[in-house]
Amino acid sequence: MTFLSRHFKHCIFDVLAVLIALMAAGLLLSCQTELNPVRERVSLKTGKVEFLVELAANDQDRTMGLMHRSQLKLGHGMLFIYNDQEIRSFWMKNTLIPLSIAFVDSSGTIIDIQDMQAHNLSSVLSSGPARFALEVKKGAFLTLGVKIGDRFDLEALNLP
Repeated sequence: MTFLSRHFKHCIFDVLAVLIALMAAGLLLSCQTELNPVRERVSLKTGKVEFLVELAANDQDRTMGLMHRSQLKLGHGMLFIYNDQEIRSFWMKNTLIPLSIAFVDSSGTIIDIQDMQAHNLSSVLSSGPARFALEVKKGAFLTLGVKIGDRFDLEALNLP
């Protein structure tokens, strides 16, 4: 075997090893992404309090919600957006962390806040018609001083 053929053989093995590693990393990343991707976050403000929220504006994203997440930072959350305003129902199937939920009407006013326990399959209903629901780490609204009657600035969301 000549030097060139040995060198070529080593290069092929190196390239194959790199390709296998890249494929494995891509597979792991795609599994995590398919399970529950972290979406781009947007700012949602009420008074002096700002939340960084992921938007769940379609059926697929709303169905997945915050399922399978093992943590959620204070001030982060998910805003569920609907096209109409009606009584909303949420449950905690496959949700690993306890959450608080604020139900919000079309004007951005919080009409209800409730706490939800991890893995609980009981439905949590809004006390009135809501167009939005904001899920955050349990107790975050209380900790940050956000309460029923506060109003979110929805302008930045550019909703129809």
